[in-house]
Amino acid sequence: MRLPVKFIPQHSQRLAGVLGAGIFTLFGCAFMSGYLPSRAPAKGESFAQWLAGDGMQFPLLMLGIALVLCGLVILAITLIDLLSGSPLHFLIVDRFGIRLHGLLGEKILSWKDLGPIRPFSLGPLRGSRRYWIVSDTFSGEERSDIRRNLSSFTLRIPATAYLGSGWFTGGVGESIDDAAAWLESLRKLAREDALDAENAPDAPEALGDGLPVGAPAQVAQAAPDPDLPAMSDRKFGRRDETTIEP
Repeated sequence: MRLPVKFIPQHSQRLAGVLGAGIFTLFGCAFMSGYLPSRAPAKGESFAQWLAGDGMQFPLLMLGIALVLCGLVILAITLIDLLSGSPLHFLIVDRFGIRLHGLLGEKILSWKDLGPIRPFSLGPLRGSRRYWIVSDTFSGEERSDIRRNLSSFTLRIPATAYLGSGWFTGGVGESIDDAAAWLESLRKLAREDALDAENAPDAPEALGDGLPVGAPAQVAQAAPDPDLPAMSDRKFGRRDETTIEP
């Protein structure tokens, strides 16, 4: 495999994100509609007075509106990722390290700054956010992952997004070990200065071949003018009087 290579979340996972955002938006609409005032505005009553006329109903209505707006934002983000090849969420692996791009920016981690890369799982109630590939900033000592918070790891890759074969967590448990082992093999090669960007170990089947990054652009060359002589017949350099024809 040639590095750098880019991996994007599986299509099924992006589609599941769109469906989840749509459900969340519909829930917000249902919640908001349940707290709309049931009476018509009285004569001379302002819109704000009409909304606030039922006391506690007004804050709940504002909460419903906030849920709807939040759902619409999430829906827009997931639709962009689904229809545009995931420009907001992706993972790039190169000979220097790992670049994890998310909605809030890009996190760059060097191979030589990372400790052992391994799988990590949370409780089953986490659903699609249960499986992760994690690592610490390298410090030389062994660390126990028992009862650790996810936020305590330096590297956190959502394994379900890149390995899931179903809409939720299907197939992740069987492939997360292979994906973590592949990244760990790259890390070890990089620490030994033996990582060949042109011939790196292939990614596991669950991750796929990925997309090439930074391929040199093919520059189109203009066709030679047929009225000009061949390059071998042309004369270059400083002209003198002997080269000037009358």
